[in-house]
Amino acid sequence: MPNMTQTFRNHPLNFLQFHPLLISIFPDATFDTQTVHFDINTSDYTSNSVESVIDNTPCELKSTSDTEKLKAYWLPYKPDFATSLQLGSDANFMFTANMDGCTFAATHSRTSPRVSHSNAATIGGIINQYLNDPQKSALAQKAIQQCSASRILGLQKIKYQNSRSRDCTTIVGIRDITTGSWRFCKQVIGISNYGQSCTVKSVTPF
Repeated sequence: MPNMTQTFRNHPLNFLQFHPLLISIFPDATFDTQTVHFDINTSDYTSNSVESVIDNTPCELKSTSDTEKLKAYWLPYKPDFATSLQLGSDANFMFTANMDGCTFAATHSRTSPRVSHSNAATIGGIINQYLNDPQKSALAQKAIQQCSASRILGLQKIKYQNSRSRDCTTIVGIRDITTGSWRFCKQVIGISNYGQSCTVKSVTPF
């Protein structure tokens, strides 16, 4: 089996062009760096040979590995909430859970942006899940405000999904080790066959 983690490390954008990246929610994840690795999702496999690894082979991001490791920032996802995280030079990659309706934003400088994964706001930035819980509403609003005061880029649901679409998107952050600048890329994944198969529809830096 090829070393998918090393393949991603060497050519992340090329990797995303050919492999839908499936990222589950790490139950023990914190607002910090994680040791992760890539595994091939064998659910759609018909062969165990290396030759069977072809375009559009789904890959899963997992949190531990004995042989393949990649240090990356992990931006958690929380239902009905907004999380944020400051990026720096502790790792050269950033991941968050697959998005099928959430909003992603990044702010401040390119070398130390604060990123946000918001499941608690409408496209207009309005908290609507916590109208009856002032304390939770205030916490969620604070997280969103941290990523809205000086936004440099963002991705909202309307940019990658419409009401009749079953697409989801994967956001990956990549740090240039020469300049220290962070850039972000969205991989739009088309889901079909009642969720049993997926393909890469587009890969776009933003």
